[in-house]
Amino acid sequence: MSKRHTVKFSLLMVLILTGLTGISVIVHDGQKVEAAKTKTVKTVKSTVNVNAKNSDDLSYLTTHGYALGVASNFNIFATESYTQDNDIGNARIAANKFQVNNYQRSVGWTQADPDIDSHMLAVKSLADDSNTQSTKLITDRTSGVFAAEDSGTTALRNSSGNPVDVDQLTNVKDFSENQLTNFASANDQVEAVSKFYASEDQINQTFSKKFVNNTTLTTDQLSQIHAGKTVTINDPNAERKCLVVNIPVDSVKDLKTQEDVLKLHLQYVTNLSAEPIVILNFPNLSKEDVLDLNSAGDIVDVSYGTVDHQTQIIDKNHLLLNFSQLKTIKFNNQFIGTVIAPNTDIEINALNSALTSVIGKNIHVATSINTLGPNGIFNPPDFSDPDNSANSDDKPSKSVETTLKKTGTDGQSTSTSFDNPTTMASAFTYNDKANFSLKWEAYEGTNLYESIGNQSSWKQVASSDGDGAGKFSTDQYPGQDQKLTQTSDADYVTLMTPKNQVVYFALASSDPNDSKTEKQWSSSITLNLAPFSISMPKKILFSNLAVQNGVTRPDPTPTMKLNNTLDAPFKLKVGVDAQSSVTEPVEKAANVFLGTANFTYNNVNLYDPGSDLGMTQSDADQFIKDLATDPLTDDGGKVYQMNDFQLKVPSNLLYTKATVGMLWQFSWFPSS
Repeated sequence: MSKRHTVKFSLLMVLILTGLTGISVIVHDGQKVEAAKTKTVKTVKSTVNVNAKNSDDLSYLTTHGYALGVASNFNIFATESYTQDNDIGNARIAANKFQVNNYQRSVGWTQADPDIDSHMLAVKSLADDSNTQSTKLITDRTSGVFAAEDSGTTALRNSSGNPVDVDQLTNVKDFSENQLTNFASANDQVEAVSKFYASEDQINQTFSKKFVNNTTLTTDQLSQIHAGKTVTINDPNAERKCLVVNIPVDSVKDLKTQEDVLKLHLQYVTNLSAEPIVILNFPNLSKEDVLDLNSAGDIVDVSYGTVDHQTQIIDKNHLLLNFSQLKTIKFNNQFIGTVIAPNTDIEINALNSALTSVIGKNIHVATSINTLGPNGIFNPPDFSDPDNSANSDDKPSKSVETTLKKTGTDGQSTSTSFDNPTTMASAFTYNDKANFSLKWEAYEGTNLYESIGNQSSWKQVASSDGDGAGKFSTDQYPGQDQKLTQTSDADYVTLMTPKNQVVYFALASSDPNDSKTEKQWSSSITLNLAPFSISMPKKILFSNLAVQNGVTRPDPTPTMKLNNTLDAPFKLKVGVDAQSSVTEPVEKAANVFLGTANFTYNNVNLYDPGSDLGMTQSDADQFIKDLATDPLTDDGGKVYQMNDFQLKVPSNLLYTKATVGMLWQFSWFPSS
């Protein structure tokens, strides 16, 4: 037998012996109580050291800080010619041929990110005219800000009018880390980057299928775009962060509405809470077509979230528009997002919003503009996260499998999962077994912790292996060793067990009680417990005194209340609490209540013919049957009458006033 868990508490019984007219026993609630013993964002820099085999290794480059190849950290990149008419602020520029149409125009850029190269202007050559060569670079530096491919390129001047050094193109980190030495090769790479994002095969070879959702709009969806209606794209996996949308319209006329306005509204239905990365490919637009954005209503609007809670993407650096063969794009009002168009002439005539990044063939900026600097360029850090690489598809993704199996004493079992917090519907009785089984993968550096109750303390029960995998299984008996709570009212003192028990599990690197520890996964299951309560009388009255053969019985008959739906084996013992007893005389020999007799009520050996306080044999047998072999099915329990509760009154104490303390002791007797 397991060691028993015991609750003791004192009640005070006052006996007033007033001759043959009446005896009263009052049991008061005592204060002596002995409690029962209680048995879940990686941060990756957008620019890193790159050691690609060559400039064509785009799968490597795009996942190592160069999402747009050599153009990744430039606000303006022209593979052939670049021309500006006015001042340009906070723009990093690269151009095969650089030309300025007015005298002493300026280019300004601030190196806000030390991981980005300091050169604000990189060219093959400068136009041989006084306007171009009068261009000022808005900086106090005289080196590390201007680079040219052609030797003998004229030095430009800084804000103070001092000439700046002309560095070689290979000194520009963007070129050297992409294994490029000239603009001709850069032109080829930009063309390859555009084809890379338009190729589903290359995307799938580079990025994990858990990361990319690659979709092509249907004919019906293209008609919705032409009508200016919202197109909905669903994410079957519910959390893919990169959305690649192929929009195979054949002409700009089909892309815009009948009112000649671009109203591209996409709704990405996903469970993502962070802004997704969106790439829009326009593979079929004609190389003779012109996209003229001349309306304040022109918009590329992508939202994300659940069906009933969509959020608009605000950061233009999360949005890339890929035009593979369009002839011309004219910006005359709104800027719509980072544009890569290696075969397209781009004209920026007016802008009512800041520029992020444009990559084109020939770029003409006719107005003064500002950009969002390096933070506005499309170069997502998520591309560099190894978990988003196609190689990660060969590795198990993070997963946890949980099962709780409940087995009753009849051998019948039921099971449920608690991957997320849940409640098992059926209630546990005393001998019902609960088997907890957990299996997890890809939680590197974690241990499994368990907490029963309120998460105030956790116990480590298992560890993950080197790959972050592990498993754990344990058998428990939730109905056993429950801590009892005591309540009382005017008539009864009641002991009862809790209605449920909550078991928590968590995967964490250290004890979850530590405020610095983040749970990488956690869940819980609530176990309903069959009820158990027992109530003992606080008050026993001997109002109708009838002494026969020295014995008197209480009136009304005292009762005990029991609800043992839990089907728990227990022992209830009643003894004398000498410390609470008072009589006249006080000697033990003269007071029947201060004797050595202990009066025991239990479901093992209830009847004791020698007890001064007890039941008849027949009552005892029925009591044993109800408590031990016949679990109660009603939550209200049953009331047992102590019909043969009796008290021996020696003749010499008939007129003696006495107070006796009674000690009730409740014990669990778990199965061995």
